[in-house]
Amino acid sequence: MCTNNKQKLVSLFIGVILGLLIWVLSPILTGELEPWDAQKNAKYYPIALFLCGFIACIPYPHKYLSATFGVFVGQILFLLFFRFGPFILIGTMMVALYNFVALFGALFCSKLLEKRKKIEQPRRLG
Repeated sequence: MCTNNKQKLVSLFIGVILGLLIWVLSPILTGELEPWDAQKNAKYYPIALFLCGFIACIPYPHKYLSATFGVFVGQILFLLFFRFGPFILIGTMMVALYNFVALFGALFCSKLLEKRKKIEQPRRLG
C-alpha cells in the first residue's frame, strides 16, 4: 500500500474514532442522548465537531477530506448500531449537514499547519 493511501486511512480512522466519541460523550457531558438536543450546552455539538475535524487533521493536514469523512462515518456508525429507529434518515441528514463544521475544523487545521510549515522553513538568500 502506498504512503498516500496509508495517510488517508490513518486520517479516516482517527476521524471515525472521534466521530464515535461525540455521541458516546454526549450523554455524559450534556445529559442528552443526541448531541444536537443539548439544551443546557447548546454549543457542545458544533464545538465537538470543529475539534474533531481539527484533531483528525493534525497527523496529515493535507488529508482534511479523509479526516472529515471519518468524523461523518463514525457518527453514522453510532447511529446505525445504537440509535437505529424510525428517524434514522433524518438523523443521517442532520449529521451530514452538521458535518460541515468538522470540515471547517479540518480546513482550519490544514491551513494553520501549512502556514506554520512555511514559517519554519529557513529562508534562502537569493
